[in-house]
Amino acid sequence: MTTIYGLVDPAVPWQIRYVGKTMRNPGLRLRDHVRESRVYPSWPKSRWIRMLLDGGREPEVIVLESVIDDQWPIAERQWIAGLKQSGLLVNVKPGGEFEPLSREKIRERLLAIRRAPAYRSKMAETTRRTWDSREHHHSSETKAKIREILARPEVHAALVQSHLGHVAWNKGIKTGPMSPLQRASHAAAMARTETREKLRVSHLGIGKGVPKSPETRARMSASARRLNAR
Repeated sequence: MTTIYGLVDPAVPWQIRYVGKTMRNPGLRLRDHVRESRVYPSWPKSRWIRMLLDGGREPEVIVLESVIDDQWPIAERQWIAGLKQSGLLVNVKPGGEFEPLSREKIRERLLAIRRAPAYRSKMAETTRRTWDSREHHHSSETKAKIREILARPEVHAALVQSHLGHVAWNKGIKTGPMSPLQRASHAAAMARTETREKLRVSHLGIGKGVPKSPETRARMSASARRLNAR
């Protein structure tokens, strides 16, 4: 059997950034990709992997599909062609041969992956680590840089365009009750003093109705003008 796999950023594991195939353990192939990123630093895939490594993260591998050995070119090309529409893939080559999967088929397969107990458990664990960590908070300098970038007209236009017609993958799907791990993570979050204080303040309405600063009003006006100009 041949495995069609995807590489993802653990911070956003629902975004597939690279599609490949292997007849070995996908984890071993992942280590090859990390090594290749040092040997061939100019490759788009290598630049993405190095960006993650420089940020203290490593790419993770997820299994997309397992096929018989002579069918992998078809499956690989279908996945690459279908996911290319997202604009996130760093694949340079189209992979095997055949016509791409339809958008509906891609959605069905991704939903099957996300509904799997192993995937849900992994997502819950990632959420728990994020709640327990303080390293993911941006510094004041980083927040200022982000605001500066988002204020650029071309960036704002690109963001608006990317959200047009977008439908959430889980829209209309009943997610069901929380798993034991999710309940434990939620209970741990609610046990924190700062979380309870934030909820208390929000229920009291403290801060609501506070006049906005001139800078905030100017940014809101500029945003409204850009939207009305479309």
